[in-house]
Amino acid sequence: MKPKISILVVHFNSMKEQQIVEEHLKALRSLDYPNYEVIALDNGSTDSTYKFLKEKVTDSRFKLLRSDINTFFGGGNNIAFKAASKESKYLYLVNPDAVPNPDSANILTELMESDPKLGAIQGKFITGKGKIDTGRFIADDGNVIRLHTANMDPNKESLVTYVSGAMMMLRGEFSRSRGFIFYEVPFLYFDSSVLGMELYHHGYKVKYFPYETGYHKGKATTEDEVSDLHIKISRFLFIMITNSKFRKYIKEYFIANYLKEGIRKAMGKKLASPSNYLKAFRMAMKYNKELNIHLDIYRIPHAESCYKTFFMDMFSAAVRQRLIKGNYKIVVPNENEMPFIEV
Repeated sequence: MKPKISILVVHFNSMKEQQIVEEHLKALRSLDYPNYEVIALDNGSTDSTYKFLKEKVTDSRFKLLRSDINTFFGGGNNIAFKAASKESKYLYLVNPDAVPNPDSANILTELMESDPKLGAIQGKFITGKGKIDTGRFIADDGNVIRLHTANMDPNKESLVTYVSGAMMMLRGEFSRSRGFIFYEVPFLYFDSSVLGMELYHHGYKVKYFPYETGYHKGKATTEDEVSDLHIKISRFLFIMITNSKFRKYIKEYFIANYLKEGIRKAMGKKLASPSNYLKAFRMAMKYNKELNIHLDIYRIPHAESCYKTFFMDMFSAAVRQRLIKGNYKIVVPNENEMPFIEV
């Protein structure tokens, strides 16, 4: 008997991408796996998402939930997780704008079954731009480097810092041991990354496998301005909660970027917003204090940035982008010799 899996899906104002959501639901119903349930949550949508789901979700394997407020990706998945069957050995997180292949659940489950140390995994999927998406490395300056953009072979499996929440499988025992999947914060992009680091700190591995598992449109329901603010918050907060070598320069980094954004705004640059930097820094400070997390980035798979790249970002993002290539060192410890951090 195949182990049971719970597929968790968090919707928020999904009707702007109704066609892809319909493809997503059809794909979930068509999975070639004998033992699964789907927990679909409408996460405080202000459009007709809940009505649409209520009409479309009629399969007995589906359970539809509704939250009165938007609890973001982390909080939404926590709600879905708490409604999932306790019999489920694995949690398969799938975004509403992702279309998993019929064999994806079977492939990922077999991989998890093959190694009890695997805490989270993902396969390779195709993006809305027709490119591939793979596992991620977090750099010690807070930037995210995708495996396939780091001169690494996307056709080879690899340990990574974390895997994409768009289509990832988790071992359920870790989340059950603490009662939640993600920390609940009112912004995006501070979920899968932190979970990946925490899994290593609890003796698990996080891994990318080169098996194609589906299609993910990406940012289908997230506005650019919202995404930009949340990326800033998460980057500040990442540096604060880790032992990054750049942590001692975080205030100077904020001040320089705040002034730079003011100049860019005066020049009429798109998305330039000094107020966003101020809001991001204040929120990061607030949640750093409330969460009280301390993680060692240097003992797990990660990317290392040079000081030149970090400090250049204070003055010119365009120049920094030209410097990035070749200035990130990917560090992937030998899997058999890796000093997993048991707490």
